[in-house]
Amino acid sequence: MIIPKFKLRFDRRFVKKMQKGVKEILTSGRPLSNSKYCIEFAYNFLYTFMDKYQFALAVGSGTDALELALRGCNAEGKTVIISDNTMVAQPLAIEKIGGKFQLVDIDLTTLSMDYYELRKKIRGKNIGAVILTHIGGLVSKDIQAIAELCKIYDIPLIEDCCHALGSPNIGYGDILCFSFFSTKVMTTCEGGLVVTRNTEYHNKMLQLRQFGWDSTNTSVIPGGGNMKMTEIQAYMGLLELKRVKQRIKRRREINEIYFNNLSPAFYTVYKQEGCPYYKTIVLIPTLERDKIIKYCNTCGVTMTGFVYDPPVHKQPIYKKKQKYFNSDFFSKHHLCPPNYPELTDEEVEYICKVMNEAIKGGSWACFYAKWAAKYMQDELYSSATEDLGKASDYLTQSTAHLNTVSALMKGQ
Repeated sequence: MIIPKFKLRFDRRFVKKMQKGVKEILTSGRPLSNSKYCIEFAYNFLYTFMDKYQFALAVGSGTDALELALRGCNAEGKTVIISDNTMVAQPLAIEKIGGKFQLVDIDLTTLSMDYYELRKKIRGKNIGAVILTHIGGLVSKDIQAIAELCKIYDIPLIEDCCHALGSPNIGYGDILCFSFFSTKVMTTCEGGLVVTRNTEYHNKMLQLRQFGWDSTNTSVIPGGGNMKMTEIQAYMGLLELKRVKQRIKRRREINEIYFNNLSPAFYTVYKQEGCPYYKTIVLIPTLERDKIIKYCNTCGVTMTGFVYDPPVHKQPIYKKKQKYFNSDFFSKHHLCPPNYPELTDEEVEYICKVMNEAIKGGSWACFYAKWAAKYMQDELYSSATEDLGKASDYLTQSTAHLNTVSALMKGQ
């Protein structure tokens, strides 16, 4: 069985409607961007997911959304606090507005920035905004407290919801940013959206999206650019809105299969009520991740990209000497098996079977041997003896399996 990291299918009805829409757009005589369907898409999105917010703007990408949000809340030239475990698009957007970023370590329970570390760093000088990232669709358990903290210090809170579209747990920020890249929960091929309740922020972002123009097409605000969405993208977005809730439901079902079938002694599958599961995220207790991935590859299963490795402070262009222990640990101790609605139950169960096979024998023995060594260092000799016995048992029981794995590895 061959299972790629991602597949995206559109049924005949979707394709037919898309073709009809493109023909209408091309023969309408209207502008091909920032026109009828861009406006419809933005407000249909609000109605579908974010009805507590008044304003939405369709933009060219999730990165455009981040830059517009930062400029919209007047963070230019200031320090922006972000999580160390986030997409590099955030620091890039901050640099584009002439700002600096300050990193915060993560809370391993939901992979968001640690609230208690944020409390210390938000007291710094010239803080322009805080960006809260929802990794894989998981939302911080402290999101309400973080929003209240930002209000106390009068600092705008931006939610990076590029993974979290469809989560009922979002919606505490002053501005929310979404991405519609092809692998996301819904797609417009490329594209993004900014959402806010704040009239001042909305009006500024509206102008900045199109060169900082006023009603006479005169640039009156610095920092503007061409960040518009095309009409064809927006029309596709309108069609996607009609199927996205069903697709989110399927992603949740897939995550549940992983949760119920992966060995709980070795794999920890992240789970949260309402999560749309842009990624299924699996924590592993060993540094032998590459061996697990390689074994999965030999069995036809391709893992998806990490979220994230390396973290920001280890990106070559940003390398910093500070240590971020949770972020560092998570970056090397997680996997993301495929999760997309096109997967069948049989395929997901096969992935689970392969991942469980990958940790037999050597990986389990190594796992228990490492804990035994730690117990020896701590002079917990009875625990060390017990774990050494488990390591020996796993090696004995799985000689044949290890030989099979070894043969497969040599064949790669």
